[in-house]
Amino acid sequence: MRYYEKSYDQATNPGTATAYGCITGSYNAAASTTGYLGATLVYKVPKRAIPTLTIYDDAGASAKCSRGSLGIANTAGQTVANTNATTTAALVYSSGSNSNQAIVFHYTADAEL
Repeated sequence: MRYYEKSYDQATNPGTATAYGCITGSYNAAASTTGYLGATLVYKVPKRAIPTLTIYDDAGASAKCSRGSLGIANTAGQTVANTNATTTAALVYSSGSNSNQAIVFHYTADAEL
């Protein structure tokens, strides 16, 4: 895990459409249409170097995230505005324009030699 990890279940390929195992962050009291939504992603173990971080929405699209609200289906295909990765964690932000309260995504973190 110093070299690679993913949020997907071990038997599930990255890019598979599933919400199981998604990272969720930034629940706000009111839905936001213009503000950034973000989540802190802490890796299961520190990586040997800053990994290449790939973000997927729950529909399986690479370089996208979903935005959601409690009791409402997630909206996939939203813009991932920034991923500030280090060897121990990353901050993932969305600048999507739909009215939702949280960012929802899968990831892979690859620090292979």
